[in-house]
Amino acid sequence: MNKKIIVVIGPGRSGTSLIMQFLASCNISTTTRQIESNNSNPKGFWEDREIVNLEREFLEKKKPAHLPIPVEDFEREDALCLKSRIKEILLKSLDNSAGLFAIKDPKITLLFPIWKKIFYECGLEPVYIFACRNPGAFIDSNIKILEDKVAQEVLEWAWYYRTVSSFYFTDSELFVVHYEDWFVDPQKQAALLLDYIGVDCQLGELDIFNTVDKSLNRSTTNNIVLINSCVRKSYSFISRLKGSNFVSHEVQKEMGGWWNDIWDHINWLYPEFRWRNRRINELEKSIELLRMELIKTKEPVPGEKKAGFFWKGRRIYQKVKKIFI
Repeated sequence: MNKKIIVVIGPGRSGTSLIMQFLASCNISTTTRQIESNNSNPKGFWEDREIVNLEREFLEKKKPAHLPIPVEDFEREDALCLKSRIKEILLKSLDNSAGLFAIKDPKITLLFPIWKKIFYECGLEPVYIFACRNPGAFIDSNIKILEDKVAQEVLEWAWYYRTVSSFYFTDSELFVVHYEDWFVDPQKQAALLLDYIGVDCQLGELDIFNTVDKSLNRSTTNNIVLINSCVRKSYSFISRLKGSNFVSHEVQKEMGGWWNDIWDHINWLYPEFRWRNRRINELEKSIELLRMELIKTKEPVPGEKKAGFFWKGRRIYQKVKKIFI
């Protein structure tokens, strides 16, 4: 088994699939249990169907505000179970692959502590490739797919969090591929990428142009005006990072400050859920006041007797809480 594994990461809708398609054309192995393509990604997602389902199930339990996930959550039973199952699937894929193996999964940026442990326990040396895209184009692409179901402010924070976590957890030891560069000089971009991962593959210019669909280059035509100053500042910085031609420890120092900013603004990540959180607080206060009144009148309280007005009220409250949480 090859100890080196190529790990393609990024915010999603940023060219991660394009990179995987290019790597596959270089005879680099990928998962054989891929998610089926659809209209939003007609050339395939290049993600392992079973792993994605496991991650989705884990993250669904963290809603509504599962970003960022507290570090201690990764030591809990459900996270350890997820790690074990992903590890098993990954090892099977590696055993069935020939030569170098590449994996792509945008959710790695949300679950880095789990994935880094998997790589370590499997004795793998991850070679990270980060797919970066103008956040305005990222937002525009997601809005078209989600049909305005998610606010722009949320998408901006999603881009910021996934981007910063990619640099933060890899100690900035990665290769930065800008989505827009594929359409400027794909031959050069391909050559630099192959040199970084250490693959000797002679591709003609026609092969690369067949991989890169120029009709997908809409990064310079979107009309999104960025609201979040953190997003504007970070992209201004990252847009200057090309390939691996930057000083890692200097970039990592910058990312450390941005990572702290994420935790300072944790409540900003999902602004559409703010009213729900306030509503839950109001319900909890009402329940506590009701409980105190029932104690004074010596009525049954939760845990003492599963009957009476209070217990019925408690059950209604739990149902309401599930809806809002």
